[in-house]
Amino acid sequence: MISEKENNEFSDKGTFLCAFLALTLGPLGVHKFYVGRIKSGFLHILASFFIIGIPLAMFDLYQIFKGNFIDVNGKKLKPGSNLTKGMTYEERVEANKEWVDGTPVGKWIKEFDEKHGLSSKEKELLKKGDVKGAFEEAQKRMDESQ
Repeated sequence: MISEKENNEFSDKGTFLCAFLALTLGPLGVHKFYVGRIKSGFLHILASFFIIGIPLAMFDLYQIFKGNFIDVNGKKLKPGSNLTKGMTYEERVEANKEWVDGTPVGKWIKEFDEKHGLSSKEKELLKKGDVKGAFEEAQKRMDESQ
C-alpha cells in the first residue's frame, strides 16, 4: 500500500502502461503524451521524420525501466506492484494479504489453521515463504498424530 507521502512523490501515471506505449508507439512519442508532456511529444513526432525518434524512444524506455522518467509535473512514474523496490518480504506479504488469502494455498492455510492449528515451525516456514516446507511439516505432524 502506498502511503500519502509516497503518493505525493509519484505521478498518478503508471510505469507499465507508459513502458508499453514507449515500446509499441515510442517512435511517435505517444508515451510522452500519456504523461502530459505535450510539447515534448510533438518534438518526438518531428524527430521521427528524421529517424531520430527510434533511438529517443529506446532511451525513454530505458529511463522508464530505470525509474527516472518524469511526467509533466516533474514527478517520477508510479512504480507497478511487481516493480516496487525497497519492500521487505513481510511488507509485500502484508500489502498482498487479501489477494494471498483468496488463492487456493491461502484458503488451505486458513482452513488448516482453523482445524488443526499451525505449529511455530510451520508459521516460521510460511513467514519465510516456504509453503512447500510448511506443507511437508504439517503433513509429518498429521501423520505422527494418527
